[in-house]
Amino acid sequence: MEFEFLKNPTVESIDKVPEQFRGLYAEGEGGFVLNDSFKGTAGAIDGLNKSLKAARRDADEAKKNRPDLSGFAAVGQLLGLEEEDATNPETLRAAVEKTISESKDGKVNWDKMKKDLEKGFQAQLQGKDGELQSMSKTLQKYLVTTAAVQAIAAQKGVPDLLLPHIQARTKVVKDGEDYVVRVVDESGDPRGNASGGFMTVEDLVKELKAHATFGRAFESETPSGSGVKPGTGQQKPNGQRQELTPTQKIAAGLAKRG
Repeated sequence: MEFEFLKNPTVESIDKVPEQFRGLYAEGEGGFVLNDSFKGTAGAIDGLNKSLKAARRDADEAKKNRPDLSGFAAVGQLLGLEEEDATNPETLRAAVEKTISESKDGKVNWDKMKKDLEKGFQAQLQGKDGELQSMSKTLQKYLVTTAAVQAIAAQKGVPDLLLPHIQARTKVVKDGEDYVVRVVDESGDPRGNASGGFMTVEDLVKELKAHATFGRAFESETPSGSGVKPGTGQQKPNGQRQELTPTQKIAAGLAKRG
């Protein structure tokens, strides 16, 4: 994605913004303006996009310029050479001459070389596993952030406060040919929704909004100036007096003194 949020804090047309991120902008002076509460998240997405683009460019360049020396590499690995040395003809020739000269009767101990090769393969596999884990984390961060930011924007929440909690409650899994975000429980198993399907990130954000603690990270839906706070519109039943907050008690005391 070529679009950069921090370089486009204001756009004349919302069509310029990628569709899944249009919720980060609101109508303002000069067009559509990036919401201040989303600037931290937008900067993180910009950085992630640059990293992914650079990684893809480096990988494509390496594949394009690398000659086919697979035959040399296989022989070199049998001789215990590193991949870089195994594809160097001079290094490979020296290794072959050394192996033959040091072997008894000019014969090569292929059993030993096979074991050495297996050790080399295991080391390479461990390295590849590390690369895959790193790529998986990057993919998860990108997909979860994309889905979460859109859902948070729709519910008028604060992404910098909510994103860490959404990331802790989701994971990326492969579904057919695609990778999708799943909401999971404490055991890491996917959660379901009331419709019998998988719980979505949107469902999770709504759940957080209704939570007593996380609900504070969302804009209040009470009309401004009404003087009515959420949950205080009705008196408690059975004639019970409603418990006043410390602020309300002070206000009541001042009113009596007046």
